[in-house]
Amino acid sequence: MAKGSKEETEVHRAQRWRSDRVAMKRTAAMRRLERRHVQTPLKTEDRRQRQQLSAWER
Repeated sequence: MAKGSKEETEVHRAQRWRSDRVAMKRTAAMRRLERRHVQTPLKTEDRRQRQQLSAWER
């Protein structure tokens, strides 16, 4: 009985570690997405300005 409970605690510890890892990955992905979301308008503006310049040069 004690052995079984020890195995259960080990499994629970592994599951908790895995869930923590998943949460860390999720937070990292959210930060990456936020950073990309902040950067995208500038990129689109640069692209629009480039298109206007190329059309004006023609």
